[in-house]
Amino acid sequence: MNRLRRHGETSSRWVLIAGVVLGALACRSRAGESAGASRTDVQPDSAHYHEEYQAVFARETADQAWAARAEEVARAKLGAVLPEGSRIRSVECRATLCRVETAHRDKSSYFTFGRRAFVSGDGRLWNAATFSVPADPAFSEPVMVSYVAREGYDLPRID
Repeated sequence: MNRLRRHGETSSRWVLIAGVVLGALACRSRAGESAGASRTDVQPDSAHYHEEYQAVFARETADQAWAARAEEVARAKLGAVLPEGSRIRSVECRATLCRVETAHRDKSSYFTFGRRAFVSGDGRLWNAATFSVPADPAFSEPVMVSYVAREGYDLPRID
């Protein structure tokens, strides 16, 4: 599995992160299938990256002009691709990074939203690097936390 360590690539190629994480989680959620990714294959890297991106986001100062506009655009575009029963919990942007939290009625809605918002062309938020994970690594509730780079920037390097 791609271990999400392609830090020198352009932003447009970073959208693969969302696909890799969502795909790995989808494999993990399929009971009884031999998809090649087990809970232990996915969870440690996902939890590590989530913690690291959260720490980077917490330290980043805001570019007030860009952040306000980015939050407005994110709420509108993400709201348009939310499956029925899903909702945006929060959208917060800083200087080069946004953090989006969404709640979903079930796993199917969670994965549908992830593909629409961060992977597929028409519904995608903007052309930038994205990393999405479940808020709870045990996936006790279908809540997604996504870190989205500002267009023209890469996600911060995580070792």
